[in-house]
Amino acid sequence: MTNSLDLKKAQLTSTNTTIRFEAVAYFISNNHPEVRDLLIECQRYEKVRHIKMALNKAIDKLSTVFPQQIHTENFAEEIDPSLSYFLKNQAIDEVSGLFLHELSPQVGLLKGSLESEFTEYANSQSKKYLEQIILVFQAIESLRRSTNRPNNTEIDLAQLLRDICIDISFIKNDPIPLNPVEIIYEGSQPFILNSDASLLTLAISNAIRNSFESLKSLHSKPNEQLTITISWGETDQDYWILIQDNGIGIKGNPKEAFKIGNTNKNGHTGFGMAIMQQAMINLGGYAELSDLSSGGAHLLLRWGNL
Repeated sequence: MTNSLDLKKAQLTSTNTTIRFEAVAYFISNNHPEVRDLLIECQRYEKVRHIKMALNKAIDKLSTVFPQQIHTENFAEEIDPSLSYFLKNQAIDEVSGLFLHELSPQVGLLKGSLESEFTEYANSQSKKYLEQIILVFQAIESLRRSTNRPNNTEIDLAQLLRDICIDISFIKNDPIPLNPVEIIYEGSQPFILNSDASLLTLAISNAIRNSFESLKSLHSKPNEQLTITISWGETDQDYWILIQDNGIGIKGNPKEAFKIGNTNKNGHTGFGMAIMQQAMINLGGYAELSDLSSGGAHLLLRWGNL
């Protein structure tokens, strides 16, 4: 028979808001340090304001009654990686959500005012600057989506890769005008798996777009064959995608490429690689970037299939 503690833990994820709130209230009144991680997880995804506030109170109370004993000088080394990723997800979600909610409407109003008040707006520098700001907002929204809880469905990875490449190839105002890019696909077709299509699309699209951008710098060389090779497969523990190009390669430390805002390309927000990495982390995987000795870049995406 299920005991009262197990029942209250189960009720934390009930679809009934009253039951959820009563379960949280129970943990405010009754100290159970073993459920702290569960309370943090629930707080991360709770959308009802009064329940979220109650969860905060329950977590804070446990933190006060059962403080974690740590050595300050070794703090960074002793944090559980899963907790670190969770806290990062939470920070991205809450800060970007507030930012978008407060400022996006104002940018829309500004755009409308400029269009109506300036007859030469379409050809103005103001339009170019505002479009860049809008790109940043779109990137922030994508970064926020990269923290979403995975929702696994059955997908054909081979077809998803082809669809993403087609979409990127035909992005308006972003052509590679002289040399066509040859895209080589190496993997089983179809390749059916269970994963989150939205998070995979975020990661893959930013990875492939990065290769296209790298190749654009070589388009002026008439005899240069531009190629992107996309391979995929699985092991007994994970799925993998390997993307290789013969573009300009990597400038500097590859790890720096994953930092938000880090870009050396004009007109780019510098969010793409960070979005890709965050999406892969949320899938329980990682992204790894390195140079190819023959020229170009090598990008590996791996995530669990358990």
